[in-house]
Amino acid sequence: AADVVVMYLAPGTRSPVSLLELGLCARSGKLRVCCPEGFWRRGNVEMVCQRHRIPLFSTLDDLIASLSQLP
Repeated sequence: AADVVVMYLAPGTRSPVSLLELGLCARSGKLRVCCPEGFWRRGNVEMVCQRHRIPLFSTLDDLIASLSQLP
């Protein structure tokens, strides 16, 4: 029921449930992802985001700023 789903994948964490949720929400068109350098599967996250045209941000500040531009 959410208009936007925000995901932050923190460096130094494994986050297997979050990676599963990334895959489950990828086609929703609602997802925004922040995945800083240092996250152990950043390359995989980049590929999923590129394939499904999910906005991907390297900093949490950039992701938050993008949310203020939503209708």
